[in-house]
Amino acid sequence: MINFFRKIRRKLADDNKPLKYMRYAIGEIVLVVVGILIALSVNNWNEFKKDRETEKKAIINLAENMELNINQVERKIARIQKDNISGQIVLAAIQNNEQTVDTLGQHFHWALVNHSNLALSKAGYESLKNIGFEILRNEILKKEIVNLYENTYLQLSVSQQWGGELNPDTNNYLIDHFIRGEDASYMPVNFNELAKDQYFYGLINIAERQRSFYMGQYERALVETKRILQLIKDELGESDADQ
Repeated sequence: MINFFRKIRRKLADDNKPLKYMRYAIGEIVLVVVGILIALSVNNWNEFKKDRETEKKAIINLAENMELNINQVERKIARIQKDNISGQIVLAAIQNNEQTVDTLGQHFHWALVNHSNLALSKAGYESLKNIGFEILRNEILKKEIVNLYENTYLQLSVSQQWGGELNPDTNNYLIDHFIRGEDASYMPVNFNELAKDQYFYGLINIAERQRSFYMGQYERALVETKRILQLIKDELGESDADQ
């Protein structure tokens, strides 16, 4: 293309001999400038395309990470619901003096678990931080992602410290008052004494309150994660359409 412009410039210069050399010099300058602009344009386009590929890979990785977290939270919520039933079964068994229920051993254990041990993955988010948030063009999506990990997930992590404080007491109580079976079940050493132990009732009630609290926390995290994941999927859909 530059050769084509050069031929036109020479023709114009030859038509007016006195101005030939001036036109020739100006033409050379124009050609150099055009060449630089074209080179810069191509380079900018290549950089833009490279950034878009990096951006797409980053949010795909983040989306996959969120899907794993969603599965984790959903399983934890389902487990809490089952353990709430275990607590009811244990209390009913004690009140009715049902000492020979075959499955009671598993329920004793799960009735005392508060499920304050959910660890959500931040691998996709940390990868995005290493790349740099500026790679994301969608400012709203960027803010939502940061808020999810730095606010919602962080609050969840902090709240779990409350549940962790009770775990040592629960574990010690199980060791002192229960016999652990080969199937990881727990049966009381003395059923009648356990039925009169107010501390045991307190452990069950606290575990149930904590499970209810964490259920709300996990459901909130689940809703937020699904919402942000949908925003990412929408963004990926727009990116695919642009290409």
